Amino acid sequence: MSISASTCVDLTVCELTKTDTGGDSYTVLTGKMNLAPQSWNKTDNFVSGRSSWSVFGKLVDRSSLEPAPQLIPASKFAVIRLNHLRRLMTPAAFTNDYPGCTAACEAGSPYCFRKELSGIEASGLRQLHKYLLKNPQAISAGDLMGMFSLKSDPCARGDTAISKGILSNAGDVCTLEGEIPALNITGRIQIPSSLEGKYQLNGVGVALLEFEDRDRRPKLSFSDKYVNADWGGDIKSVFGSNNDIGFSVGEKSCLSFKLR
Repeated sequence: MSISASTCVDLTVCELTKTDTGGDSYTVLTGKMNLAPQSWNKTDNFVSGRSSWSVFGKLVDRSSLEPAPQLIPASKFAVIRLNHLRRLMTPAAFTNDYPGCTAACEAGSPYCFRKELSGIEASGLRQLHKYLLKNPQAISAGDLMGMFSLKSDPCARGDTAISKGILSNAGDVCTLEGEIPALNITGRIQIPSSLEGKYQLNGVGVALLEFEDRDRRPKLSFSDKYVNADWGGDIKSVFGSNNDIGFSVGEKSCLSFKLR
């Protein structure tokens, strides 16, 4: 169980949310409660410049608690909100490159967003990975459209070249967007006029694309402010195998998608 405060007066009377994350549900309690001042613990995050507070121990007065506790099903959106609170209280003690993101996701870090992909998206990514294992000199727009069952090139960018370890693609600035199921949130990837990244295959079949030039990186954003604050930003690298694909975004976020 954890208790977090959204609004406080002198850290003694607060609007509280109590969360019990056991099983597939959680309990939310909201209302004003008096707390013992010594119960509070402050955590400073010098990287983000934020300070967060957590509280442990017994409540001094529960008489003003309203409404009564409710047990409500855990939704995907609620999980994202809870993860946002976990990030505020947990320093990002890792570098979000390929090794760092892999370790963070395996450890269940709040800085890693994990999701499964299936259908056309998963099939297309598997085909693309298989294609990249052949060390091609280019990826034609037609081949890429065929992998994802597209009837037209949404960005009209043409072929993608791979030469001397550099992957590049040029054209008009383009934004791809799509709805995230069950969350009512729109995700957007903005592709710059000149997209360029360092490309390599490692010894275990992982394709790694690193965007070292800030002006030639794609950018990820979301319509929800909390999701965008946690997971939006420059896409620094993309890495994938036959079973998953990952992204390092901004300075401390990792996204990992298992392909089904």
